[in-house]
Amino acid sequence: METEETTDEIGKAPKEKKLAPLFATVLILGGLAVCLDRAFSLATHTKICMLLFITVVAIIVMFTTSEPIPQALAYHNFADQRCLVCCVPNSFDVLSNVPFLLVAIFGLDHCSNGNNGFVARLFGVPPPVFISPDTERPLWLLYFVGVGLVSVGSAYYHWKPNNARLVWDRLPMTIAFMAVLSNVIEETTNLATPWLVVSLVLVGAGSVFYWHVTDDLRPYAMVQFYSLALLPLLMLLFPSQYSGAMPGYLLSLLFYIAAKITEAKDKQIFEATGRRVSGHTLKHLLAGIATSLASVMLMKRTPTAVGV
Repeated sequence: METEETTDEIGKAPKEKKLAPLFATVLILGGLAVCLDRAFSLATHTKICMLLFITVVAIIVMFTTSEPIPQALAYHNFADQRCLVCCVPNSFDVLSNVPFLLVAIFGLDHCSNGNNGFVARLFGVPPPVFISPDTERPLWLLYFVGVGLVSVGSAYYHWKPNNARLVWDRLPMTIAFMAVLSNVIEETTNLATPWLVVSLVLVGAGSVFYWHVTDDLRPYAMVQFYSLALLPLLMLLFPSQYSGAMPGYLLSLLFYIAAKITEAKDKQIFEATGRRVSGHTLKHLLAGIATSLASVMLMKRTPTAVGV
């Protein structure tokens, strides 16, 4: 087989390769928007309109430059299928989801209880700072709920990988993606209304069910990759109300990019490590670090002068 066919057969990165026009569109239009803002100090309304324009163009580009992207069935054929722990099949791919659960437990307690929580008492960490607690706290709780569900859904899927179970792996991921996006929207523009947040979550969930019904991953790819691409663009156009927000989110994105790379190199990494650990197991661990950095940021961030 040719290289591209082999990649599709393994099923680890076909959709990412087909997203080049989308990435180029966001990079060019987003870069232009930032340059115009730096040159002319655009009004908030103008910048919001530009973001909406970029979003519409990105959707058009996504659906006109690529055919429907089916889920390669060989995606479920992961490199490490060993049963090493009791009767847990695909042991490392299943158990490497535990970090997501730990992050969720830590984050939910930290955001809910502050100084009175188990996390604060056990680790001596400061409570999270919220400029608008009535809005921000529920958004962060939604994020950590999504991360906790990722742990359950991904473990359920990897126990017996197939398309039906993959729905329950991807569905909570969209909750986490949209919660992060909602948080950044609130921190930068104060526009994360309940209507907007619910709409974003429904769009994320709808992309998964659309794929499940039509076997077309394009909407899910938009939700996953475009929502993450919006994070730095929002923070470049609208200064965050918190110090250190941009580095914190970018570090999380870097770990997530690393996770996607190891996912694409699942079998190669498994062979390179003497069949000890696979790329997909490393993907879970790196993604777990990416999610945990949210808690680190909540502990360390402080309001800027603008946000006070």
